[in-house]
Amino acid sequence: MITEQVTQACTAGRMLRLPEGKLALLPAVSTFYGDCKEETPMMTGFQLYVQQQKEAAVTPELNAISGKIVDAAFAVHSRLGPGLLESVYEACLAYELRNRKLSVRRQVIVPITYEELEFEEGYRLDLLVEESVIVELKAVSKASPLHVSQVLTYLKLSGHKLGLLLCFNNTRIKQGITRLIN
Repeated sequence: MITEQVTQACTAGRMLRLPEGKLALLPAVSTFYGDCKEETPMMTGFQLYVQQQKEAAVTPELNAISGKIVDAAFAVHSRLGPGLLESVYEACLAYELRNRKLSVRRQVIVPITYEELEFEEGYRLDLLVEESVIVELKAVSKASPLHVSQVLTYLKLSGHKLGLLLCFNNTRIKQGITRLIN
């Protein structure tokens, strides 16, 4: 029975196998890294090493900012609940973050350069907090691999290190928070 539960947790991507063969439970807030494959929930020793290096590159300041963002997301979700449009959550989260003395820009246009072509409106960030953390909001219950890839691409193209993908259409917001590191 226990072996079956562990196997289910592994295939669901909630467990990772450490180099010594031990299993570790992933935290409630998921963290994805740009070089870990979505279809392989078990991490190799090298992938774990890369993960630790990327985590170490995230400064305490960025961690503090992301903590405040998550706290604000909890506040918005507890007041509004699931089922609203993404734009409503965006406006309320921006308001909540400003009340917490954080600088927030909404719908930030980021240009893209492809060879000699430059596109003025390459993509839009839902929120850019303290000019350092990208926040992408979704009015869905679960982040798809495409949503994760979208935020990882935003991080790579913008040069930012940390992003949060917040899916508000959950009964519990913690099920909809994904932390992404470039």
